[in-house]
Amino acid sequence: MHLFPSTMPSTTTTTSLQRKRQDLITLINHVRTLPIDQNGESSNLVLSRLLAEVRRSEVEEMRNAVLQCPGLSSDKSQALLQIALPALQEALDHINKNGDMMQSSLMSGEALTSSFCAKGGIPESVMDVAENSSNDSSSSEHEHDQQDESAIKLIKKEGRHQVAVPTLISSSKKSKASKKPKSSSTNTVRSKSKSSSSSPLARIMKAILRCIFLDLPLATTCIFLVASYASRHIFHTYWVPVMDSLTWTDERREIESTNYMRSCDISDISTLNSDDFIIDPDSTTTEEAVAITNKHGMSVFPGLLKPETAAAMREYVLRKNAALGDDAIWLISNKNRWSFAIGADDDPSVPPILQEIATNESFLKTIEGIMGEDPAMVEFTAITSGYGAGDQHWHADNDFTASTMHYGRSFVPMYSLFVPLQDTTKEMGATSACPGTHLCGDETGLSQMCDELNFQVSDSRGRLAEKEEDHVWKNGDGYLMNLNTYHRGPGHT
Repeated sequence: MHLFPSTMPSTTTTTSLQRKRQDLITLINHVRTLPIDQNGESSNLVLSRLLAEVRRSEVEEMRNAVLQCPGLSSDKSQALLQIALPALQEALDHINKNGDMMQSSLMSGEALTSSFCAKGGIPESVMDVAENSSNDSSSSEHEHDQQDESAIKLIKKEGRHQVAVPTLISSSKKSKASKKPKSSSTNTVRSKSKSSSSSPLARIMKAILRCIFLDLPLATTCIFLVASYASRHIFHTYWVPVMDSLTWTDERREIESTNYMRSCDISDISTLNSDDFIIDPDSTTTEEAVAITNKHGMSVFPGLLKPETAAAMREYVLRKNAALGDDAIWLISNKNRWSFAIGADDDPSVPPILQEIATNESFLKTIEGIMGEDPAMVEFTAITSGYGAGDQHWHADNDFTASTMHYGRSFVPMYSLFVPLQDTTKEMGATSACPGTHLCGDETGLSQMCDELNFQVSDSRGRLAEKEEDHVWKNGDGYLMNLNTYHRGPGHT
């Protein structure tokens, strides 16, 4: 039974509480219409604090009703007050403690709004709330009065008064929220989600455009600047000095001369026997091979090329000779002679030639012993002497007045390696040479002396020959010659 129907709160207090409730309802429905996440932290925080404010006002209203109730003013009612007031205080403390989302794990915004609307009988639809609040205020006030009357009930049971404190909505429980009708706000949220989902693609496109129009041009400019500086440094540090050193002038002839002007005669011819400069790969040491080459100005290395390697190169040379035009190199006694330069990738037959020469251990150690490590090849040519070619005159490939003979501090020694691509006899024009003339600093009389001797490199196996037919310049045998050595190409008869 209701013990205080005649002592309800004043009209002013009730009107203020109803206004707060109505304001809260309006805010809740306004939040629902916004294109934001209703379960977001900020939304829940605002709603929780507003709900706590309204419920705090309700509890204060109940406390005032209890204190002003005439039936509880007697001494007999003190026990009832000792039960009711602490209970109301505990409810108020609970509201203050859990009224802030930042301090407790409250239910979602949808659950909060649905719970409050269900408690107060608030319609879910925004339009329904607006119509009920504007057109039927008296009905709303009547519902709130009923809610307040049922909030606190004094029950008389077994001769004792008990107070039933209104049950507060627990923050840890979630009431079932009815599905809200789809609205334009939902569409707005979805459209924003789509735009945010496409943002990674937009970022990728921005990065690509930035790379193409900003980063790449800057990087290219930087690379060109570095390359330009490096090229300038290389040009002035290496290229200019090298080109200057290759320019032989009359001034350099006077300043850099070493005054070596030795004249030679027949006694300076070191040998007329090819056995003396044939290098036996099985018995001749590197030191012996270097000494032989330095003494005679020449040496022979049997078996530098395999027969099949030489045959493939010979076919290429014959094809090239037939098609020679402006690429032909002029030779002494040029009739029935052909020569052209060979590039490392001009024909598939070229790399095996270079590979077999560079990996021949006896030849490699000898040439490094003479010239130092990693000597450079500066020219690779083919020379063909056809039938009817005449005798060349005697000559040295290096001019004595511009070589190590007269300018030992300005020039390095140079050698030619002749390798026949078929067995070559004297009559076919095997090279004639004057062993020992690489040490002569004066050419006077050399041509006449060498012509009288007419020594030809026509037996490249000599003492190493196993068959009688091996006593020719064998296919693939290498003849190494100092470029200051007097020599010639005899006629092909």
